[in-house]
Amino acid sequence: MSQQASDPRCDVVILGSGIGSTILGAILARHGHQITIIEKGMHPRFAIGESTIPQTSAMMALLAERYDVPELFHLSSFRRLQRVSGTCGIKNNFGFLYGRRGQPADFRELNQTSATFGDDAEMHLYRQDVDAYYLQVALHYGCRVLHGTQVDSVDLADDEVVVRGPAPSGPRASSAAALEVRARYLVDGGGFGALLPKQLGLREQPCSMKTHSRSLFTHMIDVRPFESCVSLPRTEKLSPFHQGTLHHVFDGGWMWIIPFDNHEGATNGVVSVGLLLDPRRHPKTEGPPEQELAAFLSDMAVPARQLEHAKPIRPWISTGRIQYNSTQTVGPRWALLSHSAGFVDPLFSRGLCNTAETTYLLAARLLGALEADDFSMERFQGLEALQQGLLSWNDRLVACAYISFRDYGLWNAWWRVWTLASLYGTLRAFHARLKYLASDDPSFLRSLEDDPMPGAIAAGDPDVMAVFDACANLVEGVEGGTVTVEAAVLGIYERLRKDPCVAPLFPFTDPEKRASERGLKARLKLIHWTVRHAPPALKSKYFYAISRRARSRLAAV
Repeated sequence: MSQQASDPRCDVVILGSGIGSTILGAILARHGHQITIIEKGMHPRFAIGESTIPQTSAMMALLAERYDVPELFHLSSFRRLQRVSGTCGIKNNFGFLYGRRGQPADFRELNQTSATFGDDAEMHLYRQDVDAYYLQVALHYGCRVLHGTQVDSVDLADDEVVVRGPAPSGPRASSAAALEVRARYLVDGGGFGALLPKQLGLREQPCSMKTHSRSLFTHMIDVRPFESCVSLPRTEKLSPFHQGTLHHVFDGGWMWIIPFDNHEGATNGVVSVGLLLDPRRHPKTEGPPEQELAAFLSDMAVPARQLEHAKPIRPWISTGRIQYNSTQTVGPRWALLSHSAGFVDPLFSRGLCNTAETTYLLAARLLGALEADDFSMERFQGLEALQQGLLSWNDRLVACAYISFRDYGLWNAWWRVWTLASLYGTLRAFHARLKYLASDDPSFLRSLEDDPMPGAIAAGDPDVMAVFDACANLVEGVEGGTVTVEAAVLGIYERLRKDPCVAPLFPFTDPEKRASERGLKARLKLIHWTVRHAPPALKSKYFYAISRRARSRLAAV
């Protein structure tokens, strides 16, 4: 239920009530601060950003631990999420099937990366339910929430922020006053349509990101599971693709299929479906999105089989180019939160992870600023570096993927580079939490604020990112015409074979192996490599995290 704006003063005002805004609001209110969240719409509502990765779950557990908000643990594994909602799906893997327009699929051209770290599966979030739950959490901790409230302008003064909006309209609102909320600080969590970037002219025009994509997406029912549409070879040990986030990739784009009905006891028959296209290769058509989708499916046999009997439960949404960024994400008494600062592309499911990392740092900076009553820019410079780094590194990751989609051999190689960097990004977060749990030393939680490469996929490991950088240079050379596809593929495998940070848990160096290893045997193999062959710096950083997870698993067998 919306609260009335009877008291116009608070410590922090947050625009937007998406999952990042409500988690931040809950943290700040949990620590005794007066928080006002202003939302122009109502919950429940449709939202994208539905697929998590192990790094997301690890960051959510760290948020819960560091800021004493136990409800955030529900977002740290599929098992825990069941306490929030039974409408969400399980995610055991990232599945990729390469396709060629107008040709039959070659089922040898598939890749699968495990989406489990330890024993916990990842999640497909039915966002309308999950977001509504975390709004309730924010209310529980004392946030004041104004639903259906329009904000027209923000006045940024030296000593306060003033948010203003029109009086509510309609027959019941004839005596209501115009909106005016005064705060010590403002966080804009409004996403693409955020007010502050428009008011301050912060959006970069034109957007300089390397990635170019537009999208069509909706929720559907009666989508056929992948395994019911194909006959897969038995050369790889694969988990069911239907129990993961499925990507149909092709020259010039990719398609996601994210089921919420893919586990025993599932109560939600909805499946999220989206198509991403490079507008330079596939310009937007004049007709309705359903017509464009039908034209795409006529050339792609497997997605067509999956959607043969599917029915949308909401209108298709068709966008122009979805990339945007901001020249500045932090200012005097204000900050942009995650997707208000910018967005790249949903490929690799990094959006919620970026939100968690941004919230983790912003909450720490804001709590300190509120306590000291010091909102100087210097306190928040780390946030600026983090958000700009998240955008630039993710842009390079995704742009190289789109380039690699032109040839399966190149994609097969770039898939390994992404998997390598993601492994170390996940280990970084798990390591910090496990060391904290073993010692109760909060410095391990704060250590994530001092990464040498803020926003990088493996932010704590410059050596790993050096591998990423070298391989990305080769892929970008293909785009620029200075490197052939064959030379880029050979160069990537050569770099992966010779670099000491490349662990054997995944099939990094063998192009014929296209699925990551998993389970206890794979983890023991990683421990053996860490002890015998890993560089000293990696051994000292990660052996504790790897071995502790394995010991816990062994004790449970």
